[in-house]
Amino acid sequence: MTHCRPIFWLITSFLLLTAACAPEERTLCYSYRAVDAKGWEQHDGVTFNSDTVRKSGNYAITVGLRTTAAYPFQNLWLLVKQQYSQPDTIVVDTLCCTLTDPTGRNQGHGVSIFEQLCPLKQVHMETGQTVTVSINHIMRRVMLPGITDVGLIIRKE
Repeated sequence: MTHCRPIFWLITSFLLLTAACAPEERTLCYSYRAVDAKGWEQHDGVTFNSDTVRKSGNYAITVGLRTTAAYPFQNLWLLVKQQYSQPDTIVVDTLCCTLTDPTGRNQGHGVSIFEQLCPLKQVHMETGQTVTVSINHIMRRVMLPGITDVGLIIRKE
């Protein structure tokens, strides 16, 4: 009987690891894209395509930013364009992300690169629908240093 124990633990461990690696059903999109190391230019938008909605419901849209201490401002203004399928609809929003407090202390999590999550909105999506999201900064300065990555997270509420 003792020779069965290692096999039991091996199978149990495999099943637990497989379950832990299964994709989360609630996440429709979780992706980051790197921007130019010299700086993020206004005309260099970042685009994301979601998976197809499996279950109708409300989905929270969040923009993720990874920044360094080289970012020169307290806030970052973004233009977020969402193009939905079925029906073909375009929604454009502006989003203000506060990256530092008034003293310059970074509000995000991290040590040399800081991650900041900026909630955009909650939308209702139907089964079979997809969304393409484009993000550009709309700051007066054309080239923004200190932004390393822009991300998009869409999760079912």
